Amino acid sequence: MKNNIALSIFIVAYIVILAGCGGGSKFVKIEPEPELNNAITSKPIVVDSSMNDKKNIATDNSLEEIKQNTQKPKDEITQQQPETVVKIEISGSVKNKEGKLLPNSRIRAIPVDPQDSEIVAVGDITDENGKYKIQLIPFNYKIEVICDNHEGLIVEEKLYNKNISNLDFELVALVPILIQLFDTDGKTSITDASIRINDKTNEKNIREAILGEDNNFHVNVPLGSYTISASKDEDKYASGDIEITNYDVEMIIVQITLLKKTEGPTRTGKDKTVKGSVETN
Repeated sequence: MKNNIALSIFIVAYIVILAGCGGGSKFVKIEPEPELNNAITSKPIVVDSSMNDKKNIATDNSLEEIKQNTQKPKDEITQQQPETVVKIEISGSVKNKEGKLLPNSRIRAIPVDPQDSEIVAVGDITDENGKYKIQLIPFNYKIEVICDNHEGLIVEEKLYNKNISNLDFELVALVPILIQLFDTDGKTSITDASIRINDKTNEKNIREAILGEDNNFHVNVPLGSYTISASKDEDKYASGDIEITNYDVEMIIVQITLLKKTEGPTRTGKDKTVKGSVETN
């Protein structure tokens, strides 16, 4: 405050001297400006420029990022965008060898050694007309087809990379057989025995009947001619032939009575018979 007053006095004196030098008697007085509250303080004002610095840094970084993106090739910028997976569609029908369409069949496409977690097994169930439809990511798949009372089918690995509208599958119909096994007296049921069904047209095709909760043996076989053999304790045995020509039956019942093996040539199987009946429900 004292400094301001001294400065004002100095200015007044200087003006008076100039007026005197000019030869006139006019006196001009300049009053100091009224004192402003808190206009001048004795404490220095500190300006925090850190926020401006931060803003400048952010702005500089943003400008640099924009510059870099502008300089990148267009194809590189495009690759950074999430890719849309284009799927293909396969469709068709499921039927048996006799031409009957099979509703409620289960079709599943299983990827072979996928490296991408998005490539997973996809399936469908055929409608009342035996039709199915599956959407897949192009890749190598094996296809599994299952239907009740039919031989399951597995199609070997193949690349599916385009739409297929007539991918049909043909299954082999199976006929359920229930085997009732009796001891030599023809009355006592036997459950601890082995029963095999051999395909007469293909000796390598051998099926084994499985004991069910009803204490009967069960097996499903395609249409054809078979030899059924049963054995117990190495000394009881029976065998006989059966021919299945119609798959459209609920079940075939076979009754087998074991016979004791005898010594001599009869071991060749001449005395091994299936006793009972073959009935359809």
